Amino acid sequence: MRAMARRGLLGGLAPGAGWTLAERALATTQRDRGARGSSVGARPDGKTDRAYMLDLLRRMAAPVLSRVALGQLQRDWTPELSPTWDGHDRHRPVAGLPDRLRPGDGRFRRSGSLLSPGSARRKRENRVKGAIGSGLIALATLGPAATAQAPAARTIEAIDRVWSSHAVGFAIAADTQRTVVAYYDANRQLSVAVRARSGGWTYHRLDSWTGWDSHNYVAAAIDADGQIHVVANLHNDPLVYFRTTRAGDPRTLTRIATLVDPARERRMTYPVFLRSHDGTLILKYRDGGSGNGNEIYVAYDLATRRWRPLLATPLADGEGRRNAYFVGPVTGPDGRFHLAWVWRDTPDAATNHDLSYAVSDDLMHWQRSDGRPLDLPLRLDSSEIVDPVPVRAGMINNNSVIGFDRAGRPIITYHKFVADGSTQIFLARREARGWRIAQASRWRGFRWDFGGGGSLASRLIVFGARPGASGQLVTRVIRDGRAIDLVVDDATLAPIAERPARTLADTLRPDLSPPSGMVLNTAACGGSAIAWASRPPNRDQAPRTLTEPTTLYFVSPPGAPHDARCDGVDPG
Repeated sequence: MRAMARRGLLGGLAPGAGWTLAERALATTQRDRGARGSSVGARPDGKTDRAYMLDLLRRMAAPVLSRVALGQLQRDWTPELSPTWDGHDRHRPVAGLPDRLRPGDGRFRRSGSLLSPGSARRKRENRVKGAIGSGLIALATLGPAATAQAPAARTIEAIDRVWSSHAVGFAIAADTQRTVVAYYDANRQLSVAVRARSGGWTYHRLDSWTGWDSHNYVAAAIDADGQIHVVANLHNDPLVYFRTTRAGDPRTLTRIATLVDPARERRMTYPVFLRSHDGTLILKYRDGGSGNGNEIYVAYDLATRRWRPLLATPLADGEGRRNAYFVGPVTGPDGRFHLAWVWRDTPDAATNHDLSYAVSDDLMHWQRSDGRPLDLPLRLDSSEIVDPVPVRAGMINNNSVIGFDRAGRPIITYHKFVADGSTQIFLARREARGWRIAQASRWRGFRWDFGGGGSLASRLIVFGARPGASGQLVTRVIRDGRAIDLVVDDATLAPIAERPARTLADTLRPDLSPPSGMVLNTAACGGSAIAWASRPPNRDQAPRTLTEPTTLYFVSPPGAPHDARCDGVDPG
């Protein structure tokens, strides 16, 4: 009965009268074998229509692949078991279905065979599946006529079930051989999934569990030897760091107790991996707490497999009275490292002040924007102040983001209060006579009056400015969950227009359907992305109720790479 129902479903999907979907796929295969080079997609009426075949292939795949992406395949359809079924759990998820379907024989790899190709009927079904698999791959190679009528396909694949009762950042890293995803699973346990370019996912759980602190995000990197580095679960906490002993194999991740100096690794926060111009892997982090911390940089030596200090002193020293909240360094069109930050006096988020800037050729020797050298460590009284915003004036840490105009000049996007009490977006650009500061928004009645400690649910997220149409710059912001592009004049930075925009999360939301009350988090790197739903931050406090775990998805291509941050980190 199930086989008959399945054939009826396939027949109902096919638009041609008297043609089942299986018959069409088989007819296409037989015709192509007999006439190589002939037009694909012949319809029953004899017409040639590539768009028809693209739509046909999409409808063939959509009922299965859409359910796989949402983790609903076995909920909606009862699988038919092979006569040679080996007794394994039939509810085992088949993650990554498109990658595991081998075109030409239709068998599922690494996930257990659902259908045995023993009988003639099964061989025919395998042949149909092979045609489907081949057709999916062929979507990208049907030529300009086809691609002009259909956008590039986005592949969405379930990786794992993950923690969702509070927001905490996950990480994605990639090199030419593999993709690494590091996250907290449904039980809060730090986990790593690795996929080679031609294979399935390999999983490993690590001995670290997250609590309720949204600061405790995950950072991951791959060094030049292919070893995986993971740092996580830190908010004024001792080092939590793992490294593989066999390239690309997460099962060899081993906890490392010390990077360089145990005394500076007892109260760590905000780990971020960077690379120097020669490819050296660098880790930066804050040593100390909010209001009295120092910024530390260490470099990894491939030959010795040890970390060493990159700088003889901390990059910045709060002198026990404050700390610097950095965004970057960001590599500019000039190849230099550009850095923006604010100073904060206490754990109260309202005590941020004095937007600052520095630039470096090598991450070790730093200068002002006019080329004068800066002594390290950076201190408030010797730093270059771009805008002397006072405390409680509407400027928050981590929302001072650097972009560049067509001439390669750095532009810092940030926000502060104006005379009428509203919160507005500002741009600061280094020009020949100094920093030009201009208001980029003209909002009425909007004020984000934040304060206190803990991770805030941000009403504003800003991105770096970038060139737009001729004579224009565009700055993207997310205000109360809605993406906006602020368009300004390239010469004067004066506002021109404000228009709706779409983020990566916006493009994925219709497909992933996050539960009500949750935000869709994203992180992107290497042409791919991850996405997962969670509650927003809750000032690092436990809520009264828990939510069900959600699905962590792997997305390729991500569709909106210009606003994606490779580390997937928005520390707060």
